[in-house]
Amino acid sequence: EWITTSTGKLVVPSTTLRYRLENEAACLEYLAGTCIPVPALRGVFQDDGAVYLMTPYIDGIPMSELDPVDKEVVMKELEQHIATLRSLRSKTPGIPGTSIICPHYRLFRGWKPLSVWKWKPKPDIEEYVFCHNDVGQHNVLVDTKSLKIKAIIDWEFSGFFPRWFEAALWKQTGSA
Repeated sequence: EWITTSTGKLVVPSTTLRYRLENEAACLEYLAGTCIPVPALRGVFQDDGAVYLMTPYIDGIPMSELDPVDKEVVMKELEQHIATLRSLRSKTPGIPGTSIICPHYRLFRGWKPLSVWKWKPKPDIEEYVFCHNDVGQHNVLVDTKSLKIKAIIDWEFSGFFPRWFEAALWKQTGSA
């Protein structure tokens, strides 16, 4: 049976959700051994065709909701975590044992159509660095009292990519 919204619009499930959640689980597992604040992975599983990723609830507010002065404080810590991510290296793209998940289409607005974009690894490329690929301020949860980052969330598009692949979305205000 097809699911529709209250206005009758057909709801079509994402065909990549399973792979994105599996990628996020692999990334959380990989990053658990670093100083980067990420949610603890409790599990990822399928049940009756639905995919579930389990992490504990993290009490904090998105960095995007802070006032500009507080954002500057958080930005310094965030840029340290971004530097740590970039220090993680791999000779192969993606996450070992998973498929390469291309970042969200909105990161490619203004680029040539994705249908003509092809992944062409170069044998002489420097090592790949770890990229979040959606680390906008809405994905950074902050403790309102200490202004410390409690967690960086939404790692489903993450993995090892060329250094230039990560857009500095955390510097943008509003929707990334």
